[in-house]
Amino acid sequence: MAESQRERVFRSIATDLYDQRIMGNQYRPHYVERLICNALGKGWNVVSASWNGWDLEHPRTRVRIEPKQSAAEQPWTYSVRMQGRPTEGTFDIRKPKSYFVDDAKVRVPTKVRTADMFIFARHPVMGRDADHRDFEQWEFGVLPESRLPSNDRISLRTVVKLTSTSNVRGNRLPLTYHTLGSEVDRAIRSVRSLKARRCVNCDRRLTRSSDPRARGGANGVLHSLIGGSGQARDSAASFVWMISRQCRISARTA
Repeated sequence: MAESQRERVFRSIATDLYDQRIMGNQYRPHYVERLICNALGKGWNVVSASWNGWDLEHPRTRVRIEPKQSAAEQPWTYSVRMQGRPTEGTFDIRKPKSYFVDDAKVRVPTKVRTADMFIFARHPVMGRDADHRDFEQWEFGVLPESRLPSNDRISLRTVVKLTSTSNVRGNRLPLTYHTLGSEVDRAIRSVRSLKARRCVNCDRRLTRSSDPRARGGANGVLHSLIGGSGQARDSAASFVWMISRQCRISARTA
């Protein structure tokens, strides 16, 4: 069957942006999201296109993961300014001010990180052998959100210290593409309370006794019990909003 014009355009975009030995910063995150999703196995979805506060989600368990990536070699590494020096690994872990649900129709203000865990990916290879497309060349570290510092950014060296079980020298993360899935499964079991059941304002755990019809009060903060992209919804009215008792008191007295 002849290739359609639309298929030809799609293939051209994929080749020009992602089928490159060294990818640009604006495109590499999308590739890494799908690389990680593939490593985690069946049941995981990439949901970043809907402007969620997390990029990977497991609809059945409602676990949320935020991948972060960095590469030693960039398209500009051998420029006059860089002169072949590797790019230092730093990752953005700031708390979002809001995120979207219901296929980006509903904006939810928040004051906390909305993912249950973070996966840090680093491509350390440089030179002629470096290839961002090669799954085997990537290294990974997994951290529950609760173990992250309050900073807006975290260095690769700090991630190595927090994720390694032994005294590791240098900036090498402990996991490979093949061992990432089992470590994520182990890390999920260590999470006491999923973000899908925590207040997006104060991060306290929500229960059924928290007034499922609460609407946020004077501060206008909505708290979603089932928010996320795991289930299709026709409108914002189909959501069940929940707010912690302390936040309701704060809203009344604000």
